[in-house]
Amino acid sequence: MTSSRLVIIIFLVVTGTLMLYILQGVLAPLVLAGVCAMILHPVYKKILAVLKNRSNAASLLVTVAMVICVVVPLVFLFLALWQEFMVVYWNVYGTIHVSGMQGIFTTSWWHQISALLKTYGIDEQGFVRNVVMPFLSNISAYGSRFFAGIVSNAAGLGFGFVIMVVSLFFFLRDGDTFVSFLIKLIPLAERETNHMIQTFKRVVKGILLGNFLTAIAQGVIGGIGFWIFGLPAPTLWGTIMAVMAMIPFVGPGVVYIPATVFIFLGTGSLEKTFMFLAYNLLIVSTVDNIIKPAIIGTRTHIHPLIILLSLVAGVKLWGVIGILYGPLVAALFLLAIDFYLEETKQRSLF
Repeated sequence: MTSSRLVIIIFLVVTGTLMLYILQGVLAPLVLAGVCAMILHPVYKKILAVLKNRSNAASLLVTVAMVICVVVPLVFLFLALWQEFMVVYWNVYGTIHVSGMQGIFTTSWWHQISALLKTYGIDEQGFVRNVVMPFLSNISAYGSRFFAGIVSNAAGLGFGFVIMVVSLFFFLRDGDTFVSFLIKLIPLAERETNHMIQTFKRVVKGILLGNFLTAIAQGVIGGIGFWIFGLPAPTLWGTIMAVMAMIPFVGPGVVYIPATVFIFLGTGSLEKTFMFLAYNLLIVSTVDNIIKPAIIGTRTHIHPLIILLSLVAGVKLWGVIGILYGPLVAALFLLAIDFYLEETKQRSLF
């Protein structure tokens, strides 16, 4: 390596580090825009062909459609979640405060459970006073901080969203140019670089798109189930089911199983309880077996433990945006392993 080449590499590393330092405040919107552009690129290509290669119009159309499909539902979802959260909290808190647990569970089953608990020295009133009411107060405080945080950070969120939208427009329009530039930078043969990029897209699609869309579908179908069976706050519980569905080994069952118990103790109807449980077991919990193969096929298989660790570690390290960063880092790690296996003439991961 010549001295001039070494100087150029050092200069590139230093300026690249400075550039990342400058962009760290908007890195999350840029990464999110890049992922969205990767997912929406096939749609952009189809619209580009329809519009006879007018790239500005095609990119603008896809970007505007994405904004409408994301912003409008999110605004209504936020308002619905806040309203349902407050209604459920005050109804439950007020009922238990006045009538105890019997105000919620009016069937004879709860009376039998309460009597059984007394034989073990567990007093219902003491349990409500020392456990249930403080728990509800903590839930209220957490929910209030969560919604207040979103409102107070509205300006910052809006700025980040604008950066993401503008970046998405250019990533869609100039994506092929960016990829060509990236191919020139990576010190590999063009065939290997193209293979790396395509594999990375497939892994990201498997981890992010497959799991997120499956979770959204499970949340929507689960919320519809709550509404059909007359349970309160279907939007709130459906959203929680979607969040839980993103976490491997957890899933929406942590919501609908307690809800099944609630139906049984609240109504005493075995028929309604069984139908609600069957709806969730046969429809909600099996949605991923239909959606994931349809989205990512059967070739890309990511072990659920890797997804779980990447999500948990990402959130712990970077906060909420770690839901995105963690899987991306996991995708790069799996890609590196795949290249090593191919270089050593072993079986590829993908």
